[in-house]
Amino acid sequence: MASRIGVREYIIVAACILLAVGAAMVHRTGQLNGSAKPTRLADVSSRETSTGRAPLRIAAGPRALLVTPREQQEHLFNRVRPPFHEKPGVSLFLHVLRLHGVDGHFDHPVLNDSQKVLRLLTDSEFGRSFFGAPAIKRTRHGIEFVSAALTLEEHTRATESHRDQCLASLGELGVPLSTPITVGEEKLTLEAALTDSLANFHLKQNELQWTAIAYALYVPPRKEWVNKFGERHTFDDLANRLLTDPVENSSCAGTHLGYALTLLYRVDRTFTPILSQGVRERLRQRLERTVAAAIGTQSEDGSWSGEWGRTLYSHSDHTPSANEADMGGRLLVTGHLCEWFLYVPAEFNVPDDCLRRAGLWLRSQLEDFPGDSVPEAAICPYTHAACALRALSRGN
Repeated sequence: MASRIGVREYIIVAACILLAVGAAMVHRTGQLNGSAKPTRLADVSSRETSTGRAPLRIAAGPRALLVTPREQQEHLFNRVRPPFHEKPGVSLFLHVLRLHGVDGHFDHPVLNDSQKVLRLLTDSEFGRSFFGAPAIKRTRHGIEFVSAALTLEEHTRATESHRDQCLASLGELGVPLSTPITVGEEKLTLEAALTDSLANFHLKQNELQWTAIAYALYVPPRKEWVNKFGERHTFDDLANRLLTDPVENSSCAGTHLGYALTLLYRVDRTFTPILSQGVRERLRQRLERTVAAAIGTQSEDGSWSGEWGRTLYSHSDHTPSANEADMGGRLLVTGHLCEWFLYVPAEFNVPDDCLRRAGLWLRSQLEDFPGDSVPEAAICPYTHAACALRALSRGN
């Protein structure tokens, strides 16, 4: 009797094994026939390290060096909002979120809070209803925020201005990788955007600053990643490439380059080591020179021109473009440099007086700004100036 029971048990176990193998074969056949998506190299990498966690938070150091009444602050900051009658591009909304965060509220018939603004980037059909085209698309490796390389007229408003600008901006806002993303009928998460970016990463891509910001916030504690070609890259590779980028060729008069390098340095020193000792020291020396160059070229009135980094230029015959040299250009450069200084670690000794004078100049410029709403053409300089002023001000 005991022998018969044992045989029956063996038969049952064998049947279960056969059923499991058959199910696996059916699933594999479905994959090959297109009823399920095939596994990609980037997908495997993502699953092995997926946490869905929030990005690292690198906060600006508030200095409270100015007294700016709260009513005045609200008036200056509320000018940055979704416009009533125009339908601007993605960049404007990224700057709106930069200033107001994910909890902002606006007087707008549709985009009345930051969550609605964020939905423009996380729901393809909602984005299409506003921009005329979706701001996100499905790719082989995940999802992609539509690049400015698309020149079709109907896509121009739906594109990010710089590769990985959206991913970097969402990281700065603290948006976690588990955030739902809807592309057509498909439900994904923001992690699919990071997976696609990592899969398509290469060191020769243009404007790596935004990629560096996104990776610094979302990738650690990993120190390396593998792209779709099987090439392995590290934060050392990324930092070394940024250290060779000419300051004069970087967006916004080179200010984004300093900011990206600062975030890499702060993540490495504050959260988890992502750089080797040699690269860490090169990065520290570069930040030291860049901070000194900026402090040494500040004007008496507290502003900076597009020539602020001339001692860092690789070509001595570089001259600032017209928009960097005029007063609007000074607002762009001063706002960016002042905000960047608030992220620079204390070891680099940015003087309070330098920040105070910059803050006073920025406040005077924002007070004189015409109108109650910032147009798309001025949204970048105004927003970075407002962010710097907010961190420097205390109400009364």
